[in-house]
Amino acid sequence: MNAPIPILDTWPQQSIRGHSIPGSRYTSRDFMEQEWEGVWTRVWLLLGRESELPEPGDWQMEPVGREEILMVRQQDGSIKAFYNVCQHRGNPLVDEPKGSTPRRFVCRYHSWAFLPDGALQFAPDKEDFPDGNPCGKLRLAELKCETFAGFIWVNMDPDCGPLKDYLGPIWDEWQAREVDTWQRTMANTMWLPCNWKVVLDNFNESYHVPTVHMGRRPPPTAPPSPGASTPTSKKPSLIWRMKAMRA
Repeated sequence: MNAPIPILDTWPQQSIRGHSIPGSRYTSRDFMEQEWEGVWTRVWLLLGRESELPEPGDWQMEPVGREEILMVRQQDGSIKAFYNVCQHRGNPLVDEPKGSTPRRFVCRYHSWAFLPDGALQFAPDKEDFPDGNPCGKLRLAELKCETFAGFIWVNMDPDCGPLKDYLGPIWDEWQAREVDTWQRTMANTMWLPCNWKVVLDNFNESYHVPTVHMGRRPPPTAPPSPGASTPTSKKPSLIWRMKAMRA
């Protein structure tokens, strides 16, 4: 049995505001647009696992809202991220969620070809362009990309700060647990007809864990027995239950 990992004391003190959330935040298209401009395009997004791209030329494509992000393993072992858009007429370069392109990505519209590092390598009739041959001059639109804890992180904001600053105490917490050595054993993808916050709210709270996942809900007509466990806000959070299980 592994020794328990000490809980880091660098987590900032949290304050509870105690106000209700307007329902419009889950239904308003205008608020959704504000989230896109102010949240999704401004934060570091965890989009992939490094082990899923073991060889140079291996790639993974992830849709994020109205965008598609293409992550590609480079010859030097690093990973670059690009918008999945040909720089000629905006056609997607790949349609599948993952694959391998040892040589280049070829757009099926006009056969423009981009190397795995994003550089344009071939364009038909390249001498006929008014501004001259675009090869060697044009590149795929690249995004900020970092790897940490075995994950691939991408940020659409060109002026974003470093990932380590964004993660704060999570950086040290995950390093202490050697998350980069963990192996994924299962992956599920599900599309739900709801606002993304509905799902996130569920996974961010442990209030439902004793009743839904641990079968400790008392019968509806029976009075609670002495010492019976009931779901309250004082219950340990799910993350600490997981820590105890791993220890």
